[in-house]
Amino acid sequence: MKQWGKFCKLNGMRAKQFARDVPTRWNSTYKFLLSTFEYKDLLSGFFGQVVQSSNIYLYANQWNICTTICELLKAFNDATDQLSGVYYPTCHLVVTHLCNVACFFSEQLNSNDPALIECIISMKTKWEKYFLNIPDIFLCAIVLDPRLKLDGLGELLTLYYDSLDLITDACPSSMIIFSVRNSLTEIYTEYNEKYGSQVATQTQQHTTSSSITSRLSKAQNLIRDRTKRPRGSSSSNLELENYLTTTFDFSAADEDTFDILRWWAQKKQVYPILSLMAKEIFACPVSTVAVEKAFSMGGNTLDERRSTIRPENLEARCLLND
Repeated sequence: MKQWGKFCKLNGMRAKQFARDVPTRWNSTYKFLLSTFEYKDLLSGFFGQVVQSSNIYLYANQWNICTTICELLKAFNDATDQLSGVYYPTCHLVVTHLCNVACFFSEQLNSNDPALIECIISMKTKWEKYFLNIPDIFLCAIVLDPRLKLDGLGELLTLYYDSLDLITDACPSSMIIFSVRNSLTEIYTEYNEKYGSQVATQTQQHTTSSSITSRLSKAQNLIRDRTKRPRGSSSSNLELENYLTTTFDFSAADEDTFDILRWWAQKKQVYPILSLMAKEIFACPVSTVAVEKAFSMGGNTLDERRSTIRPENLEARCLLND
């Protein structure tokens, strides 16, 4: 480190300690590579002039590989950051991020650089070990996104498995969609049995109070009541089928501002059972990063100097640092 510090000073640069690279964490590799690019020329000169070892000299093509790998790891890092959020639903975002990474694998496997291809194949093999089979909860969340539903899920699955260059017979999208639809039907039936009568009573009370104060004609009231009648109050799954077959209009301008929880809250009268399902499914956390961060923050706060801190004060300090 002393040699590195002197070399940086001679070249008019401040010596920098780079981020630590942990072999089992791709995000740490991304942050490590990102921290070295500013010192790319300086590092090449340092290993060439000071260390003078051809084994670790960084050539231009090696830096190009690092740049490409960094672009791939950025997609993974961005996905980790977004899916680790706790103030917004993340379940319905998982498959989209998986597709982004898989598409990058597919693009880079067409490279002319054998060293890069070898690296990408190794990463792809590791990726498939953990993310080949997508949990049903994330697939169900995609279907409960009114912008995608079953058709959107089918397109995403086709893109994902095609990008991974897998044999289609091994993971056919149609079989997965069929399984997801059955899972949604089972979940809906369970929710309907548990909350159906309660939802029907609440909706009936809402309709009665509205009809007293409304100036609509009797015929209009009948039409309105039929529209707002909870389809989940019966033993069938008409509410689920109605949602899956209804087309909702969304403009491109709504893409960045779309709030999926608000949308389901607004559709509560039309889809009372499904809105309960959606609220609980979207509440499922994708990542444990936030929990681990909270424990780390608590451990850093509760040190030797604060060993007698009261629980409420510890909680307040952690909340202020969040």
